[in-house]
Amino acid sequence: MQTVDFDFNRAEQSLLRELAGEIGTDRYQVTEVQRSLKANRFDPLHPRRCAWLWSVLTVAWNLDYRSCTNAWSVPWPRHNLRTLAPNEYWNDSIMQEARRFNVDKSSKVIADDPGCRCNRCHEMMVIPLKGDYTCD
Repeated sequence: MQTVDFDFNRAEQSLLRELAGEIGTDRYQVTEVQRSLKANRFDPLHPRRCAWLWSVLTVAWNLDYRSCTNAWSVPWPRHNLRTLAPNEYWNDSIMQEARRFNVDKSSKVIADDPGCRCNRCHEMMVIPLKGDYTCD
């Protein structure tokens, strides 16, 4: 389990560590907010790859799954922890398509999905960054 360190959630981190132990996670960590995104440059020949889709299960406060922690306000891929077990979500066809899109941009399902941020991800430089980066 991982949380991002913000002033507003710092007091809750000890409770999250306890919750992580109670639900059986193998590790709990707190990470810092990335601040280097404006220095990144779009390179269509060498796109960055998304570690979130391959290694991190992101769940919002209301138990909706999220494709990553940068998609705060985007209820995608439209599944919820209450109705879909983590292993089923992880191997769901939409997540497989998102990983395929991340590797070679070959998934038309993801490219055409207006609710998915993977096809417009500034952090992975899937598209050129215009203006200031603003997290959802």
